[in-house]
Formats: sequence, structure tokens, C-alpha cells
Amino acid sequence: MLQRLADRAAHELKNPLNGAVLNVEVVRQRARRPGMDASTLVPYAEAAATELGRAAELVDGLLALARPAHAPVDLIAVLEPLIALYGAIAAQMGGEVQAEHMQTGALESDAEPDAVRFALAAVLDVAIADGTVRCRVDGRGERCAVEITCAERDIALPASVRRAIVHEGMMLSDVEHGVVILFPRSSRGRMDGAE
Repeated sequence: MLQRLADRAAHELKNPLNGAVLNVEVVRQRARRPGMDASTLVPYAEAAATELGRAAELVDGLLALARPAHAPVDLIAVLEPLIALYGAIAAQMGGEVQAEHMQTGALESDAEPDAVRFALAAVLDVAIADGTVRCRVDGRGERCAVEITCAERDIALPASVRRAIVHEGMMLSDVEHGVVILFPRSSRGRMDGAE
């Protein structure tokens, strides 16, 4: 099946590429002629661009098939083992990490799983130095929010960590004694108008 699809895709890709090559060759040959009016070349250049656009669409389709399907990340499922781990570390320092889930059911994000783990772990790692940390999870329209707060002081995330989190498509918002990480909400689990 995959071999047949690859053969057909190669054939379908070759057609627009051949069309583009022929039109570009016409432009090249005619452009060398002395006294050539450039406006007469426009239809050939436009035809080449159209053929290349068709080829690009085919390539995009093939790339989409080649990529593994991305499954949404359940934020609570990722957060719970981190809370257990950082809770154990905080307990050794006389503190604790509390979890407060505001929404029942899964809160799924389309963010990359490793990026989600990194963002949560990076904030928790800084927050536990305070001793008592609270994690609150809820949905906020198009985003899922994880609010991590300390009992006594603000969370001072290093600029490099902030940049890395934002680079991965998440948003950060500072709140009193804490940080809110806003993750892109999964379109699969969201109902129209649901918060």
C-alpha cells in the first residue's frame, strides 16, 4: 500500500515539476533574444509559479503523512508525577507541594509533551525553594492554565527559562507569588463555546 502511494505521489509530483521546468526554459530562452518585451514572458512565469504551487501542495501532503500523529497531552497526567517528585524534595526542606485541580476531566494541550514537562518542571524547580507550593489547573478558553504559586515570595524564573517556555508556544503570566503557564488547548477535546 505505501509503495503504491509513494509511486503515485512521485508520478503526481513529476507532472507539475515538468510543467514548471518547461515554462522556466521558455522564459530563459526568450529572455536572451535581443529586444524582447519582458511582458510577453509573464504568462510563462505565471504558469511556472502555478505548477510549483501544485508541487508544493503535494509535498505538504506527503510530509503530513510522514509525520506521526500528534496526540494531545493531558496536563494533569503530566503534572501529577512532577508534583509527587517535587513534593518529596520539598518535604525534605520542610515544605510541600499541593495540587488543586479546578476542572474535572482531562485538560489536553496540543503542546509538545517534552515542552510541557520542561515548563512545569522548570517552574516547580524554582518554586520549591520557598517551601510551600500550590499548583492549580484549569481551562481558560483557548488555553489550559497551570498556576504555580509560592506561599511567601514571587517565583523568579531565569530569563533563559522564560524564553525557552515561550519559544515552545506557551505563554507566561506573572501573578502574586507565582506564575501561570498557559498551554494551547487541544482542539480535539474542546467543544465550541466551552471554557
